[in-house]
Amino acid sequence: NINLYHNDSITKTRGFHIDDMSNTLKAFIYLTDVDYLSNGPYCYVSGTHKPGPYREANLAIARKSVKITETPYAPVSSIVPVLAKKGSLVISDQTGIHRGIPQKENFKRTVLVARYN
Repeated sequence: NINLYHNDSITKTRGFHIDDMSNTLKAFIYLTDVDYLSNGPYCYVSGTHKPGPYREANLAIARKSVKITETPYAPVSSIVPVLAKKGSLVISDQTGIHRGIPQKENFKRTVLVARYN
């Protein structure tokens, strides 16, 4: 599927999560410059698509909650905000921990997102 998202001053976003447990990719095309954290860029936690202690801890907690895709623990040193210019393509493994960073007021982000299973 393909979705168009236009975020304007979105100051509350979903926390770190995964989309599912299977091999899912998303392709993001920024339609506006997202070159500052204020724009609310997509953010990925490097290496978390692989088995490891953070994945295991998050799964253990998630099994006891309503949504198995929530991931309250993420290695701070591995968080990568994806800053890029309009027209940039980002491909992401959605089994890794990720989120959209909240925007500051009066900042915008428009992105086209295609999901592949």
